[in-house]
Amino acid sequence: MTGRTNPLLLALYAVACGVVMWAVETWVTAARGAAFVPSIALGATLVALAIAAFVLGWPIRRYTASLRKLHDAAQAHEDTNELRRTAASNRIAPERATFVLAFAKAIALAGSMFLGGCAGVTVYLATRTVASGRVGESLVSTIAAVVLLVAGLIVESWCMLPPEGPEPDAEESAEGMRANPA
Repeated sequence: MTGRTNPLLLALYAVACGVVMWAVETWVTAARGAAFVPSIALGATLVALAIAAFVLGWPIRRYTASLRKLHDAAQAHEDTNELRRTAASNRIAPERATFVLAFAKAIALAGSMFLGGCAGVTVYLATRTVASGRVGESLVSTIAAVVLLVAGLIVESWCMLPPEGPEPDAEESAEGMRANPA
């Protein structure tokens, strides 16, 4: 995974899913079927996924925060021994970090799709006089989809490593080698 999730892509998925759900609702009700209404259980499930993402991502956040502190201290030419030990104690297995990053990207994408779909249903139901009483249930799922999307983006940002630069000691020794060629 080479970069952060593209917000334009998330917006396009949300709009596309909203249009599709609007069309499906129109088609189903035109065929005298019952309109689909996202339940409160869907909203609860989406929030549970968001909480799971935060729980899985928290150790990675601690590790990347310790790496950022180490990087900042190294750039300021401060003593980094204690920060190195802290970063080493917070280290995460690369496989786990990759899993959490993939999970965060997946729930951000799923959150945008659920957001579009639930928002499409909510708007459809709000424009109908017969089904307008069910808008609240659909709105709960829409809000839960926003929570899922935001959770995915936050946990993904926690997985970002600080920029790698040369250590100050390495720079000083390299400058010393240039100044005193043997």
